[in-house]
Amino acid sequence: MTRTRVAVAGILALAVLVGIGAIGWGLGRASAPEPPIVVAAGPAPSAAATIDTLPNALSSPTSTPSLSPSTARLPVLLTAAPGLTNTPTTASGFRVTRAGIDPIALASQLALAFGITDDPRSSSSQVVVGDNPDVTVNLTPLLTWEFADTRAAASAPPGKLPTRQQAIDVSSTLLGKLGVDIASLDWQVDRVDQGVRVTGWQLVVGQRSSLSWTVTIGRSGSVVSATGFAAGLQEVPGYTVVGAAFAVQRSGIAPWTALPPVAVVAAPAPATSPTAAPDGRLQVPTQQVVVTDAVLGLAQYAQPDGSLLILPSYRLNGADGSAWSILAITGTDVSFGPDPTPSAP
Repeated sequence: MTRTRVAVAGILALAVLVGIGAIGWGLGRASAPEPPIVVAAGPAPSAAATIDTLPNALSSPTSTPSLSPSTARLPVLLTAAPGLTNTPTTASGFRVTRAGIDPIALASQLALAFGITDDPRSSSSQVVVGDNPDVTVNLTPLLTWEFADTRAAASAPPGKLPTRQQAIDVSSTLLGKLGVDIASLDWQVDRVDQGVRVTGWQLVVGQRSSLSWTVTIGRSGSVVSATGFAAGLQEVPGYTVVGAAFAVQRSGIAPWTALPPVAVVAAPAPATSPTAAPDGRLQVPTQQVVVTDAVLGLAQYAQPDGSLLILPSYRLNGADGSAWSILAITGTDVSFGPDPTPSAP
């Protein structure tokens, strides 16, 4: 496995080649075997936002496309058009790992970065340093962390909000000290009650992932809160990729129906209205899509334990103008877990 980046902050993230951060953490020194996907039973995932965002599968994305009432939430039946590419290949994926990171040392070093010198207090679920302001490191697979200074937020004097560029500059300086690869981020700036919130979205192969860091800056110009994570991204090379036509065909066969296609572009509403059903005939509304083109890319797969895999997936273009994402790897790297709820007697 090849280490592709080292990070020390955000709700989730990735990039390409980053060294040890300014605080000196070398994260993600993992040598574990490549993990399979764990597919848990549950409702079908919502559709991803745009083609510029990595699709989310097995999780709820931050937003969904504008689906028409006639196509929203309908089961999707994919059919490969004649001549659709069907050539197997290999490709890399990624996983986020916390291997080799000491959470107590992480909490202490984060606290120092925010000017907190108290001793860490640990429990079975988190490590805390300080008491308003304070830093909390959550013992999750991503080692998410939070900084909060409620007194600074409450006592900030009246004044102008920082400009977009000023807010980005403050956030860049802070996250850079925490070892984040600033050049790999796509910035979003929003006004919130406490001031201005800056989100740095991690870009992967030119697309925005669901991985991000946030910094909230008050009217005083000080950082009143921030969120992050300390897990690193690790490349998993050599996934065997099936042909696109094969992937389309298997999507309608159990157990692959547990990984339904994820919409990335909604189809236009049909021009005709539904007709009345003949007596006694069961009507099952579906969205039937003929796939005319496929491009190999990546999609995000949140795991039941809170970790994340980014895996080779096809972007499928339909004859109706819709576009979909579907897993491209073989069943060798997929583990279909049992239904966690008991069946009715």
